[in-house]
Amino acid sequence: MLVATLSVGQLAGGILSAICYGIESALPSFFKNPICTDAPTIWGSLNIGCDVIIAASMTLILLKRRKGCFEGKLYIKVTKIIQLIIETGTVACLTTLCYTVLRDLNLMAPHFNVFFPIPGLAIGKIYSNSMLALLNNRIEIVGGRKSSSLAIKGLGSLT
Repeated sequence: MLVATLSVGQLAGGILSAICYGIESALPSFFKNPICTDAPTIWGSLNIGCDVIIAASMTLILLKRRKGCFEGKLYIKVTKIIQLIIETGTVACLTTLCYTVLRDLNLMAPHFNVFFPIPGLAIGKIYSNSMLALLNNRIEIVGGRKSSSLAIKGLGSLT
């Protein structure tokens, strides 16, 4: 329930940021409104909180289940998934944090010409790559380099 609440707040902050960004070009004085200057900070903070909660809860659940339920190759696979969750969650959080901090620095001191859009543009790519990495991690090549035939679970032999 907490993640859903944070996600709705994050959605509202993102929509408000987009509206303020669109209005900035038409009405520059409206952009001075504190709601418009704080909307991306609210979005970034809620985004980081949501990412941390999701990554921590997934990791804790898998760590608890791993000890008694999984053995052998499945134990190793779950360990790799836990490592991947921690890595991708950390990268996503750090990128969002960089965007939020650099944007706030740009608002406080615009003469420094801080390039806050760069991590902002990278966030979407990082999330999609994280999802693809998790999905691709499920594929297992049976035998791998040690066998002459190459088989992927669910597809059969490829020789």
